[in-house]
Amino acid sequence: MQGVRRLPETDQTCDRCGPAVRAVYGARRDGELYLCRSCANRFWSALCAQGWTIHPVTSGGEES
Repeated sequence: MQGVRRLPETDQTCDRCGPAVRAVYGARRDGELYLCRSCANRFWSALCAQGWTIHPVTSGGEES
């Protein structure tokens, strides 16, 4: 059985745009989303209204 393996947080890519675009923001609720700046700006209000918490993706491996 194969599980989904996520990359380290600093190497995340946008879940909407795909692997060519690096994620700048992460969102958490029941799961986790990673978004580029463009997608985060577009969906920020809707995600917050549904209870998602949005945070910048950390660089250098530091925990937020």
